[in-house]
Amino acid sequence: MIHGNAGFDYGTRFSLIVWNGQLNAANTQRYAGGRYRPALNELDCIGLIVQTVSPKQIRFTLGSAYLQLYRTNPGLIQNGDVVEVVLNSARYAMVVHY
Repeated sequence: MIHGNAGFDYGTRFSLIVWNGQLNAANTQRYAGGRYRPALNELDCIGLIVQTVSPKQIRFTLGSAYLQLYRTNPGLIQNGDVVEVVLNSARYAMVVHY
């Protein structure tokens, strides 16, 4: 169960973006969650659920729409993709390795 003002707690200040990082592939956005900016192909379909917040850490999980999307496209996050998390003005990016 989600508590609070679901979907509007952070507005456009908290998001996750996954970029196609495959070799020889265009640097394209696979999907995004947490913001609704249709002009940038960000429709907030996946959703982010914040579990805990502290001054130095935010713990979150992907919303249920991710599982629905994953069932039809199991390659959503692929080895080599770049995942970027943005909270307020802080940004963190990592390359997926598995």
